[in-house]
Amino acid sequence: MNILKYSIPILFLLIFNGKAFSDENCFLTAKPKKGDGISTFLKRYGLPAGSEEKKSFIDINSGRLTKRNGLVLGRHYQLPILKVKFNGKTIRSCTGIVNFDSAKAIQDYNDKLAKRRIKDKDFRIDKVLWVPQFLISVSQEKNIPEKSLDCNESGRKINAPDLSIFGEANSKLIKRDTKLNGAVFYLVAGHGGPDPGAVGTRGKYTFSEDEYAYDVTLRLGKRLLEHGATVHFIVQDPNDGIRSGKYLELDYDEYYLGGDTISADQLERLAKRVEIINKEYQKSKKKSKYQRVVVIHVDSRTEGKKIDIFFYHNPGSLTGEKFAKNLQQTIRKKYAAAQPGRGYGGTVSSRGLYLLRKTNPVCVYIELGNIQNSRDQLRFFQENNRQAIANWLAEGLIEDFNQK
Repeated sequence: MNILKYSIPILFLLIFNGKAFSDENCFLTAKPKKGDGISTFLKRYGLPAGSEEKKSFIDINSGRLTKRNGLVLGRHYQLPILKVKFNGKTIRSCTGIVNFDSAKAIQDYNDKLAKRRIKDKDFRIDKVLWVPQFLISVSQEKNIPEKSLDCNESGRKINAPDLSIFGEANSKLIKRDTKLNGAVFYLVAGHGGPDPGAVGTRGKYTFSEDEYAYDVTLRLGKRLLEHGATVHFIVQDPNDGIRSGKYLELDYDEYYLGGDTISADQLERLAKRVEIINKEYQKSKKKSKYQRVVVIHVDSRTEGKKIDIFFYHNPGSLTGEKFAKNLQQTIRKKYAAAQPGRGYGGTVSSRGLYLLRKTNPVCVYIELGNIQNSRDQLRFFQENNRQAIANWLAEGLIEDFNQK
């Protein structure tokens, strides 16, 4: 991207995809709060507040400040943040930015401001990307090999998935092997958005099914990527990556792959999941003969009912039954090795659940345990246990892939 930075004092000129945007209406405008000076105002929006940045702000807002360059309460001011229509695909394709790290920095900036509620909605949802000038001007465009920074999806390509979904601390991918090259997985964390699923309590803490299902789903997806698979995360969260805490904070900001919000209506929620999966399936079926859907939930039963990980498949689907049994047998073997004598009672059975019946790829529905049971809760609360479940399920998926 070419930048002509303030060659005319009031002009902030950027060139995206060969088109120059200098219309003042392209800038984000906002009102200061009581007591704000320029520095405080800029910092609230995640902008640097050095002397150069303040001078640029004054230039942009010439004639709207007080004689001493103070802010007037109730007046709108332009910030050096360009509003760009997000195309639902990639940051680079809608901004013309070539550098992967620059695009990633813009994505992180938007996610941070959405988490702090400075930006009302996630850019994947409102389709408005905030591009702060300082992140562009410091980006020295390097003619580096093209990577796939996709703002809505993760793991389309093993050589360059968007790892930001896993969170900053887990954004590095270790290429273990190519055991799953050619495999495509659609991972569906149960519930999300306005529906937290089953809710449990322990002491003063309240926790929900969707947060733990999502964490295990991310861990499983990352493991599959490390083995060379293509992974689609159907439910995503803008700021909850892989988390290490015991009690995962409940929120309602999950959305679908592609940016659509999650409906409060259960049937609409399920239908949308199926729509996304089947659409992606059609795109991939010529290239991949092995595509599988993995739906992860946490069950809720009476407090005293302890249950092992169990599996559902679509009634009448022999492939689905085999798929579920391969996962079950892997979990059985892992428990036998890790906890000899413990025993394992996880079952495989058929059930006419919506996703099992409606998805084009073969689907398995997994229940990780009883969220109300204190012993089962340890399966979710301890980070090592969540990772172990993900690792074991990944090995089961490798086994099933080898039998295709």
